Amino acid sequence: MEETFFTRMMDRLRDSPLMRSGLLTALLMAAVLLVFGGVWAAHMRGRIHRLRVIPVAPDTVQVPRPGGQEIASLTRSPRASSVTPEFVSASLLPGIGMEVLQISVNLPNRGELPLLLSTPVNDLIAAGKRAQTSPFQVLIDGRAGPRRSTVNALGQRAADRAGPRRSTVNALGQRAADRADDNTMPDGGEAIAYFYPTVTAADGTVSEDGVEVRISTLLSGRAVDITMTAKNVSNTPRGIALAWQPRFAVPDSGIGHFSLILPSSDQTDDARSASATSKSRLGSRITLGTRDYDVTLAHLKRSFFSSGPEAQLRNLESGYTLHLTALSTSIRGLHFQADRGGKSVLLAFSTSTGDDDPRTLIGPGESMQWKVRMEVTASPTYLPTQPEPAAE
Repeated sequence: MEETFFTRMMDRLRDSPLMRSGLLTALLMAAVLLVFGGVWAAHMRGRIHRLRVIPVAPDTVQVPRPGGQEIASLTRSPRASSVTPEFVSASLLPGIGMEVLQISVNLPNRGELPLLLSTPVNDLIAAGKRAQTSPFQVLIDGRAGPRRSTVNALGQRAADRAGPRRSTVNALGQRAADRADDNTMPDGGEAIAYFYPTVTAADGTVSEDGVEVRISTLLSGRAVDITMTAKNVSNTPRGIALAWQPRFAVPDSGIGHFSLILPSSDQTDDARSASATSKSRLGSRITLGTRDYDVTLAHLKRSFFSSGPEAQLRNLESGYTLHLTALSTSIRGLHFQADRGGKSVLLAFSTSTGDDDPRTLIGPGESMQWKVRMEVTASPTYLPTQPEPAAE
């Protein structure tokens, strides 16, 4: 019965005037077009897009730009099979005299360890001039005057002297590099900064110190080479002193876990207690933490097998030794400072000997170079930490 009723209803619908006129088909097509038109209008107004896209808050994190220039970062990956310490990174500040912010080594199975006492990257802008870095110093003759007051490259101020002499000024200070380049290499990289002799001060005045400075830092797994070159581009001789003042962070267990071997020298000046320091003692191993040191060594000597005068800083806690070698013959002095209970050890190679007049006179067109190589080796008692066995 149901099938007969359904058949009758379909026959009536098929024979109806509405189906024969095609009006129903037109109504269905109009409905489809209406829906499509509504979707298109919503798309043109952006409503569909707004429904699909999740709003993302803008990135408010600012990259630190000390001195208005980005930090120059040199990085490399340690070798997976290495069982000795390797250099893995160096951070420099082209906006602030190309100062060295940090140098790090990788200790096998122990991880990365920063070597220098420095301000964290995220705190650089807030710290301003109070930031802890390892600065370069390029001291140059200033203007002529009736008296002379000098500050040598090791930070010591000499007494004023009468006479028509020149004052000494720092050509870098907080100055930004005029040009900064970087080169990527298979086992590291190099960052280079140039400081041209024309200086424009904040008040718009322009001065000419007559010296062009180039500073480069070359990072590899075995060593970090730091080079300064000062060229006299003026028409008169210039007195110049070059130095770098890195402060090495002491181990967490205290400065007593540092030991130091300084190069031999012809002259020793201990500013705090000269009678307690002898040349033979400074040529041998020094265990830190027993007294305060503020020592300047002059006329440094090289050992028979070394490439130049060498200072060795040994970390007894982490089991590595840093070798700092003066490769340039122009380097004549080393300033060493370590306070009992202090947080850092200063080792500053300089072309100055710490005398009243620290300058080396170079003529027009001549250059002077300062180059120090820092190498890292495992101490004789170093044993790499064994990785913990995986849980079964």
